[in-house]
Amino acid sequence: MMKAALVVIPMSVVLMAGARSHAQSGDRANRTGAAVALDRSDWPGTIEVLGLPGRLGVFGAAEVLAIDDAGHPVVAMSGLGRGRLIALGHESYLSAALDGGTSDARAGRWVRLLIEQSTGLSSGDLVKPIVVRDVDEIEPGSTRVLMVKAGSIRAEDVERLGQWVEGGGLLVSGVPAWGWLQLNEGRTLSRDFAANRLFARAGIVWVEQAIEADRGAGVRVLRDVVRDHLAEGMNARAVLNAEAMLERLRSGEKIDATEAGAAASMLTAMADALPEDERVLRPRLMELERAERPWKVPSEASPLGESDVLDRVVLQLQLQRMSRQSADEVRAHPAAAHFPGEVDAGAARVTREVALAVGKKGWHSTGLYAAPGEVIEVKVPPALLGLKPSLRVGAHSDDISRHDVWRRAPRVDRQDVIDGTTTRHASAFGGLVYVVLGAPLPEPMSVEISGAVEAPVYFDQPTSGRRTTREAWLQSIRHAPAPWGEVVTDNLIMTMPAGELRGLDDPEALADFYRRMSDLSADFGAIPRDRVKPERFVADVQISAGYMHSGYPIMTHLDAAEDMASPQNLSTRGNWGLFHELGHNHQRPEWTFEGTGEVTNNLWSVFLMEEMTRNDPNRFHPGVNRVRREARKEEYRKAGARFEEWCADPFLALSMYLEIRDAFGWAPFKAVFAEYERLKPEERPGTEQEKRDQWMMRMSRQIGRDLGPFFEAWGVPVSAEARASIEHLPDWIP
Repeated sequence: MMKAALVVIPMSVVLMAGARSHAQSGDRANRTGAAVALDRSDWPGTIEVLGLPGRLGVFGAAEVLAIDDAGHPVVAMSGLGRGRLIALGHESYLSAALDGGTSDARAGRWVRLLIEQSTGLSSGDLVKPIVVRDVDEIEPGSTRVLMVKAGSIRAEDVERLGQWVEGGGLLVSGVPAWGWLQLNEGRTLSRDFAANRLFARAGIVWVEQAIEADRGAGVRVLRDVVRDHLAEGMNARAVLNAEAMLERLRSGEKIDATEAGAAASMLTAMADALPEDERVLRPRLMELERAERPWKVPSEASPLGESDVLDRVVLQLQLQRMSRQSADEVRAHPAAAHFPGEVDAGAARVTREVALAVGKKGWHSTGLYAAPGEVIEVKVPPALLGLKPSLRVGAHSDDISRHDVWRRAPRVDRQDVIDGTTTRHASAFGGLVYVVLGAPLPEPMSVEISGAVEAPVYFDQPTSGRRTTREAWLQSIRHAPAPWGEVVTDNLIMTMPAGELRGLDDPEALADFYRRMSDLSADFGAIPRDRVKPERFVADVQISAGYMHSGYPIMTHLDAAEDMASPQNLSTRGNWGLFHELGHNHQRPEWTFEGTGEVTNNLWSVFLMEEMTRNDPNRFHPGVNRVRREARKEEYRKAGARFEEWCADPFLALSMYLEIRDAFGWAPFKAVFAEYERLKPEERPGTEQEKRDQWMMRMSRQIGRDLGPFFEAWGVPVSAEARASIEHLPDWIP
C-alpha cells in the first residue's frame, strides 16, 4: 500500500502529440486528447479484486477499460487537452503497478501496460527508482507520469494538475469513494472530493457504491473497444456511459428491466457525485428536475422501483439542492407527507428551553419536532460554541440510495453547523430535533428552540435534569402532535412512531428496562455503564441494510416498534434482533476473529435474553436450542470438523462458545473482556492467528482448564506456541 501522497515517475518523452477538442453540447468542459491506440492483444481477461474497489461513472468520450460483475466501470481512461487521465476504483492498483515490476499480480502488470501504451514508456522506464514529490514540485518539462491516491488531491491542486495534464501529462489515480466518505464524515463527493472536480472535466467521476465482483473471478477487463452502449457477455447487461443512457431515457426509448436497474443505480450515483460546477452532464440532469411533469415520490404504498429511473434521478437531484438551501429557501418536499409524516397545521408551534445532558456528546434529544419546510430557531449560550455544535432535524442518517426500490426518500435528515448564538434551520422532510455536540458537555447548559412542535418524548435522564412524570405523560405528553417520539434514558434511547408511544401506559417500566439493558450490556463487555455517547435505536419504514443493522443509531424496521414500546413484551419474550444489534456495537476486533462477526455479538443476545426476560432458553432463537445445537455439532464433527464450515455457520460457531458458558457461566467471558479492555496498543492481537491464540489462552486461564483439545475438536486452528503456554492446565472437553 502506498504511504506517500504522490509518486512521480520522471521521464523526458512527450506523452502525446497534437490535440483535438471534443465539442458536443456547447461549452464542453472535457477536452479530449489525441486518441491513443491501445494494443489490447496482451491484456488479461480479468484482474484481481484488490481491497474492495469502488465504482466509477463515465460520460462524454471517456472510455471504460474494466467492469465489475454487474457491468459497472472500475477502470476508465479519458483525455484532457494533450494529456490523459486514468481512474482506478482502488488505490491498491497503484501499489501493484509500483512494485518495481516484480509483482506477479495481473492487475499490476496491466496498469503498467496501460501506462506504457499511453505514453510510449518501456518496461525498463517503469522499474526505475520512483521519486516521491509534492504537487507543487511537479516539473512541467520533465515529469510526464504522475500516480496519486485520489483522496490526497486537494482543492488547491485541481487547477495546477489540470493545467499539467492538459500540457501533456498522464495522471493515474485511484480510491474507493465509499472509503473516502467513511473517512470524511459529513462531506460529499459533489462538493468536497477534489479528484472528481478534476476528472469530471474528462468525463469520469468516482461514485459511492462498491463493486460487485467475485474475488475468484476478479474484475473483467474489456479487451474489445466498448463505446456508449452495452458490454456483452456479462452476468448482468449494464450501461457503461451515463450520458448515452440519459439520452436514451429522455428520448422515451424502451429499455429492459436489467438495463433500467443498472441505469437507475448509475445515474442516481452520478447525481450525488458530479461536481456542482460540472458543465456537461449535470446541466442535462438539472433540466429533468425543471421539467414540467408530475414526478413520482416514494411511499410504502407506492414505492419507486427500478423502472422509475428518471423519477429516482430527479429525487436525488432535489435532495442535493435542498441540502444546500438556506432555511428561508426550504420548502416541504411532497414525499415528506408519506415519511416521516406531516404535522397538523393547527398544532401549536412552541418556544422551549431545553436542558442538555452533562457529560454526553453526540445527539442530544430535545423533545421537539420540526414540521417539514418550516423554520425553527435555536439560541445557544456562547460557551456552547466551543463544543462544535450542530442542529440536526431527523432521527437518523440512514441512506437507502443503493436499494433497487425506495419506500421513502433516500435521505430524510439535515444537519447544519451552529456557528453563532442564533441559528435558523429548516428541513424539507421535518423530523425530531437534536442538538449535536462534538465533545462531552462539561457543565449544565440549555438552549432555546422556537417554531417546533411538541413530540411524545418520555425523559428519564438525570444528566440533563429531565424526568417526565407519569401524570404529565398520561395526560398530555403522549398525545403531543408530532408523528415521531422517543423514550430517553441517559445511556440508551429508543425512537419510534408516535402511534406506538400513545398507547404506552407504564413509561417508567419501559425506561427501567432500557436502563437495565444498557447497564447489563456494559457490565458484560467490561466497559463503563455511563456512556459518553448513548446508544440509539430507530425504527423506520426502510433501512439501508439487512432486517436490522448496528451503528449510530441502530436501525430496525417498523415491525420491531411494537416491542420497543412494550415493557410487557420485552420482559416476557425479549427481542433477539434488538439485543443482537446492540451486541454488534459492543464487539471488539481483538476478540472477533474470522468467522465470528455474526457470532460474538450473539453472546449479548443470549446473555440479555437470560438476564432480562422470562423466555424459555430453548425458545430464544432456533439456533440456540440445546437439542439442535447437539445435533448440529455431531453432524459437523462427523463431516470432519472443517474450520471453513465453522466460519460459514454463525450458530454452529456460537454453539462452541455456549458450551463454555454451559459449563462455567458468564463470569469467564466478562473477565476475558476486561483483560482486553486493559491491553496496551502494542499488546493487542493483529493477525487472525494471534486473535484465535489470545482468545483461547485467556479463556483457558480464566476457567483453569486447557482449551487446546476443545479448539482442536471444533476444528478452530491455534498455534503450537499457544497450546504450549497452557499445557500445565488440565485438559477440558465437555
